Amino acid sequence: MKIAILPDQTIQLVQQAFQKSFPFLKIEFFTRAHGEGRPSEAKFLVPIHRRIGDYMKVNAPQELAFDAQTKVMDLEKMFQLQCGLFVQVFRKSGRVWLETTITDDWTLEKQNQQGMELE
Repeated sequence: MKIAILPDQTIQLVQQAFQKSFPFLKIEFFTRAHGEGRPSEAKFLVPIHRRIGDYMKVNAPQELAFDAQTKVMDLEKMFQLQCGLFVQVFRKSGRVWLETTITDDWTLEKQNQQGMELE
């Protein structure tokens, strides 16, 4: 799948595009990177109504290409390296969303499947 990252888009539009392919996962955007295996701090969470271009280090349209076999850690790195954006993938677990910090080496497909099973 490919996601276009356009500076004038809201964070929410990018999240929706991602969730069309992975309905039991979501991506959240932060103003700072999280450490390896560490959760992102809630105080750095970017509100979904904000323009993504306000947080991109590269203020030009980008296109991210990945598939179900992409590992979470690789997707997060892709956002950072190509766009200068700090993201964290979350997996649905019943009624709550869990950060995938411990399972960052799982594929998006495996994460999504786990979320579906816990629904």
